[in-house]
Amino acid sequence: MSSLFELTAELRHLLDVIELVDPSGELPVDLATWLDTAQGSYDQKVEGYCSVIGELEALAKAREEEAKRVRALAEVAWAKADRLKVALKDSLLKLSTPKVETTRYKVWVQTAGGKLPLQVIEEEVPHDLKKVELVTDKEKIRAILEGGAELPYARLLPRSQVLRIK
Repeated sequence: MSSLFELTAELRHLLDVIELVDPSGELPVDLATWLDTAQGSYDQKVEGYCSVIGELEALAKAREEEAKRVRALAEVAWAKADRLKVALKDSLLKLSTPKVETTRYKVWVQTAGGKLPLQVIEEEVPHDLKKVELVTDKEKIRAILEGGAELPYARLLPRSQVLRIK
């Protein structure tokens, strides 16, 4: 049986090797070799896997939370920049100054290109000017299949198997 130090070193090595795993799911040679030659019982290997899985999930959760925090900061900065742009544009228009050139920037207000903006009151649009979109009613198809009928264009698939760790 391996010592705690050896198991920790093996698990750290496993973490390092997992980062090299191809997204297709194929294990690198180092990892396959480690799995074949690692000492200890199957239960210890399962425990090691669960430990690594838990560590990776905790890392992923922490990174997601940090990403949310940074995304919120970015949204605040974008909103401030937009407010400043509006204030600058309003100032240029109020002063009837079409263009200002500083040592670093050229600033001007111009009319946007492209198609003219369109405002539509949906409730008042006649039916001949509306698109009809056909959408497959998957719940209705599911009910038919669950009722025992067979359909040539749909079938129920078996449930996938999932791993649970508590």
